Formats: sequence, C-alpha cells, structure tokens
Amino acid sequence: MINKNLPIDLDSALERTGDDMEFLRELIGMYREDFQSKFPVLETAVAAVDHQAVREIGHYLKGSSANLSMESLREAAFDMETAGQDQDAEKAVRALETLRREFLRLEEFLAGMPD
Repeated sequence: MINKNLPIDLDSALERTGDDMEFLRELIGMYREDFQSKFPVLETAVAAVDHQAVREIGHYLKGSSANLSMESLREAAFDMETAGQDQDAEKAVRALETLRREFLRLEEFLAGMPD
C-alpha cells in the first residue's frame, strides 16, 4: 500500500533495486539531478504556453518518478502531461507549483534519511 504522506515509497523502490540501498541512493541522485535540469526548462515552457514541451517533459518526469516509486511526483507530472495534452495553460501552472512543492518534500525527506 502506498503511503501518500511520504514522497517516496522506500519499500517499493528498494524492491525495484533488489534491496540494494546504495544503488537506490545512486538512482535517486540521478533523478534529482535530472529533475533539477528539466524543471527550469519546464518553467520556461509553461510561461511560453508551449503545450508540446509541457506534455513531453511531464511525460518524462512521470515515468522517472514512477520508476522510483515517487507517487506524489508521478501524479503531479501526470497532471503536467495532461495539461500539455489538453492545452490547458492554467492547469500547467497549477501542476508546475505542485511539482515544485513535491520535489521540495522529497528533498526534505532525503535530507532526514540516515546515511
């Protein structure tokens, strides 16, 4: 069962990595770097009302979030993808803020994890 109070389902993510916490940490590090490089591009796309870029980046982040059992980020990215698909600029703005908030929650959670 997914705990929506946490930004990542560690049990599920560990299961996906064969219970290899070091490998999971490496994957999360790659995810964080990737998210931080894509988010400014997404902000620009939302501001420019570039529906195709909004859809494509939303789709990409949805998949990478799902692969690491980050359900709240996956949901926000799905909202972004559908905003682009539906050409709904207001929904894209809301989804952008949700993505930002959920990524910050992830960062806070990871900062509190023991090494």
